[in-house]
Amino acid sequence: MKLLNKVSVFAILLLAIIAMGCTSSAPQENQTTGPVDNQSTPQTPPPQQNQTPPQAQAPMLLVTDSENHRILKVTFDSEKSIEWQYGCATVNNLDRCSTEKLYKPSSATKAGTGVIIADRENNRVIEVSEDKEVLRTITTAGDRGLWYPNYAVKLSNGDILIADGFNNRIVELDDTGEIVWQYGCAKLNSAGKCGYGTGPDELRNPRMVELLSDGNTLITDSENSRIIELDENKSVVWEYKSGLNIPYAAHKLSNGNVLIANTKANSVIEVDTDGNIVWELKKGLSFPTDAIRLATGDTLIADSYNNRIIEVNEAGEITWQYGDGKFGAAEGQLAKPSTALVI
Repeated sequence: MKLLNKVSVFAILLLAIIAMGCTSSAPQENQTTGPVDNQSTPQTPPPQQNQTPPQAQAPMLLVTDSENHRILKVTFDSEKSIEWQYGCATVNNLDRCSTEKLYKPSSATKAGTGVIIADRENNRVIEVSEDKEVLRTITTAGDRGLWYPNYAVKLSNGDILIADGFNNRIVELDDTGEIVWQYGCAKLNSAGKCGYGTGPDELRNPRMVELLSDGNTLITDSENSRIIELDENKSVVWEYKSGLNIPYAAHKLSNGNVLIANTKANSVIEVDTDGNIVWELKKGLSFPTDAIRLATGDTLIADSYNNRIIEVNEAGEITWQYGDGKFGAAEGQLAKPSTALVI
């Protein structure tokens, strides 16, 4: 009996020891049972150090660098780098460009990815592709050759509108070279050349022409020192000439006003439809030949005899400039630029 009691006590002690061991090996209430990192929500990896967001492409200026016999595309930013050039194949030791491709061009306007150039002293208008291939050459319009064409632009329908300077006319040609519309050259002189005047269907060395959104046409009638607007019936519906002195350019603004490069008066003016001057700049300009209003409200001016393109704010302060003022073909130089256009 005593032996049985000892066995029973031993068994109870053994069971107690086993129970204590199992309790100590169990996890504690607040103990972590696995790695913390594996329980967290996955995070988006940070960007690579060498990755940069794509940069917006800088706007470009299409510049007619007339006496360098070339057309330039220049970045309209602080870099002012030349991205494209046509003409000026070589430069001589006097820093003068060759006339192999162009001779004193007077305007360049956008045509798709290429340009339309009024190659004035070669008496022609050419269309040049982005690859510098001449796609089209226009030397005649109707019964006579072009004579010092001052300006040319390709219309949305593919026609070419030309200010044919010494023929004293505006002419629109289709893709076959046929005249679609003409104003000027109403009569011939004794030598068989186009006459000039201020009467109906008469101009004198027009420098620029602009087809307006309403179908009217704005003409810079340069040597008559006036700006006229024609309706689709070729009737003059608006005219401005007060204080003008051989203007080279006029552009209709979105507010209905007209911005004029009053060239020989060395000024740029904005006039309303009643002929009131609402803005003017003349300080520091020398023979400005083109002026356009930018979306910012600033004005871009081809300040020709100062050999530069400038952007000015409403107060007339220069906010951007291309051309160092010296006549030349070196980097950053121009030679009597005649037009400038944002493309």
